[in-house]
Amino acid sequence: MPRIRYFRKKIPFKLSKEFLQESTKTIAKKKQRWLTFVKLSLSASVTLMIAVFTIVSYIHQTEIAERNRIQDERLANATHDKDLEIANLTRIQDQIIANITRYHDLEIANLTQIKDWEIALANLVIANETKIQDRQIAEENRNEDRAQQQDLHYETVYATYIEDISTVLYKQPYNYSMFKDDEKKMLYIRRKTLLTLRSIDSERRSQLFVFLHENNLLPDQSSPNTTISLVGADLGHIVIKSPVTGQYQFNSLSLLSLNLMNATFIDCRFTGKTNFTGSIVSNATFTGCTFENIVTMYETKLINASFIDCVFKKETQMKDSDLNYARFIHSSFDKLSLISVNITNGSFIDCTFTDKSEFYLSEMQNISFVGSIFKKDSKLPDHHFDQVSLNYCDFRNVSMENTKFENSSLIYANFSDANLENVYFIKNTFLTNSDFYQSKYSWVHFTETVLAGSRIDLTNVLLSNVILPNGTWSINYNNILKNGDAETNVSKH
Repeated sequence: MPRIRYFRKKIPFKLSKEFLQESTKTIAKKKQRWLTFVKLSLSASVTLMIAVFTIVSYIHQTEIAERNRIQDERLANATHDKDLEIANLTRIQDQIIANITRYHDLEIANLTQIKDWEIALANLVIANETKIQDRQIAEENRNEDRAQQQDLHYETVYATYIEDISTVLYKQPYNYSMFKDDEKKMLYIRRKTLLTLRSIDSERRSQLFVFLHENNLLPDQSSPNTTISLVGADLGHIVIKSPVTGQYQFNSLSLLSLNLMNATFIDCRFTGKTNFTGSIVSNATFTGCTFENIVTMYETKLINASFIDCVFKKETQMKDSDLNYARFIHSSFDKLSLISVNITNGSFIDCTFTDKSEFYLSEMQNISFVGSIFKKDSKLPDHHFDQVSLNYCDFRNVSMENTKFENSSLIYANFSDANLENVYFIKNTFLTNSDFYQSKYSWVHFTETVLAGSRIDLTNVLLSNVILPNGTWSINYNNILKNGDAETNVSKH
């Protein structure tokens, strides 16, 4: 508020007292009016200030309230959003938990169902296995019963046979015979023997064979009237093994046109002439057996037969026989004759051939003579291969002396590491692509022979009219046609 200034008017000194009093009253009135105005102004200013303050306070309170309202609204919105978020998260979490629980329940249900199926299947399998096992046990029991019955039947048939034949041979009253002569007796025994052999198993067949041997009834070429014929007999799977007390000795055994498939002879001795003509001896095995005299095998089937550690002391004759895959191992032959036989894929492993060995008109492809010995004896004829097919044969490590190959085929034959002494390859013998790697030669002759493609060292061999490994032709010892050009005065090979 502006300061009120008072101005004194210079009054002439000579004014009267009344004037002074009147002036003083006027001044007092004016001062009173001013004071009143001031008071009124002050009152109005206080009121105005209160009003302004009130208005300002109201505005301020309104602003604070608005801010509080906005803040509350924001807080409420935030709280609402948070609540919504929490609610959403809770809902999602509840949904996830519900899904997990549902999946877990489904998984448990599936596992339970699978487990139930597995249990049911296991029970079914157990039931089937139990059923199958019961059937097997029942079948085994039936088989065992049948086997026992069969065995009892075999034993009864065999015992009846032994009793019957023993009666015929030894239990007839003195000076009495139910047969007119020995021939009738042998015919009766033969008939009973053939019938019995067809009715019994291999074990009792073996016993029956030994029984015939011990009673001198086996077919003997030297005593035909006192022995029986076994033509047509079934001797398959018999096992004849000499006891520790001594070897079985079969004299002049004649096993003609019978069945000896899968038969086994161990440590037996065959004396006199032994004859297997016309028989089936396939898959049979002879181990450690000795054949003292001539062995004859004409038109005999010896497919896959085995002769191991056997000794053939006299001539062994095989003709028109089938020896596919037959094996002769560690065996010796004094004289062997193979004529028109088929011994393809057969073998003579570590065998010894002495005297004369003859192989004629035979199929011997892929045969093996590994480690075998063809001995030399100047007083005896050669070992002879004539018109024989020996393609792919194996003569590795063989020791061959005084041997002749004639009109034969030895294509792809293998003579590696062989020892050849006085060996002849003559007259249309084919040695195409044969192998003589590291073989040793002494007086080896090649005459009218084909050596095309062979691996051979021609040093110290004798050549005449030979087609050499490189395809050229050696006409004779002194003339070789090389690459189409004749050359003379060539040193002998």
